Amino acid sequence: GGLVLALLSRHHSHGPVVIDQLAHRSALGQASTGWKALVCCLLLVMALNIRHPAAALLLGLMAAVFTILGAGVPLGEYLSLLSLPLSFLLLSGLALLWGYSTAPTGMLSVPFGGGFLTVAAEAQTRAALVTARSVGALSCLYLLALTTPLSRLVSLLRRLRMPEVLLQLMTLIYRYLFLLLELHRTMEDAAASRLGYAAFPQAVRTTGKVWGGLLFRSLHRTRQYFDAMESRCYDGRLEFLERPLPLRGRDLVWGLGLMLTGLALMVFSWR
Repeated sequence: GGLVLALLSRHHSHGPVVIDQLAHRSALGQASTGWKALVCCLLLVMALNIRHPAAALLLGLMAAVFTILGAGVPLGEYLSLLSLPLSFLLLSGLALLWGYSTAPTGMLSVPFGGGFLTVAAEAQTRAALVTARSVGALSCLYLLALTTPLSRLVSLLRRLRMPEVLLQLMTLIYRYLFLLLELHRTMEDAAASRLGYAAFPQAVRTTGKVWGGLLFRSLHRTRQYFDAMESRCYDGRLEFLERPLPLRGRDLVWGLGLMLTGLALMVFSWR
């Protein structure tokens, strides 16, 4: 699975830049933010309460297909963004398979450190369910992240009375990621133009220097950005200009359809 995702996503980039661009270009960008958040949160709860791996995977597949076809997210970009967290989930699922015992038990036993690493049938069932639930929940989160810009999420959380300091930290940290990516890209291009990556030993040294200089330059650039914010009367509160997004009929239809399908899968898995 990881190999297939790597091959399909090798020409696409990762990171917050792609997510931010896709969110602004999404066909669901004008849908009500509160409604989208409600639908995705309920789907997430359903994914975490499903009791059968196949039902959890079907729920995740449904959310992924709707994100690609309904929201207009390109398939290659979606697979590219999915590859890293999905690889982590698959590795975590493999770790859940193994237990430790002083005697050979289960379906597989491997001698290790005076005992045995074992794989039991119960561990297989548990690992499959946890991994399937995680994949389903990840697809539900991607449905919200790839269709809603950060500014609208912040506005929604402000209406829900989230503390202002958390909103400011969330916004500034998110924007700081773009600053780091820009600085890193500039420093890598400068190093490549000076043949810093011509040979492997030289590439290792260049990479260390780039990452070492990135910290100093990013701190310096941060002070410059904060001075610019204060010169524009920053008083500890970031405001975003946005239009109200009413709940449209078609948004109500697809939201109810997703929730009813997820509820049916959850109820079916309980039987």
